[in-house]
Amino acid sequence: RIIESDPAGDLSLQRLGDAVGLSPGYLGKIFKASTGMNLVDFVADQRLTRAAKLLAESADDVQDIGRSVGFNSPAYFIKRFKERYGRTPYDYRRSLGG
Repeated sequence: RIIESDPAGDLSLQRLGDAVGLSPGYLGKIFKASTGMNLVDFVADQRLTRAAKLLAESADDVQDIGRSVGFNSPAYFIKRFKERYGRTPYDYRRSLGG
């Protein structure tokens, strides 16, 4: 719930571990064992899903959207977005007619 409710917040393993009373290492280990996915990648995926929705629904600047979902580096946001969606956020928005 923490990840879904505040995707732009501090979602480090340390903070998430503290929130659920587990060490960061153990949290990462059990998360991967139960989902098959690395927790850091899951957090990024949630942020990218939110960014794609904002790109479709708003006219906000792409860099502002990246920041609003928790990517502090525009270059990293663009890189991860392209890895997930196969195009940059700019191209994604254009493909939607925006």
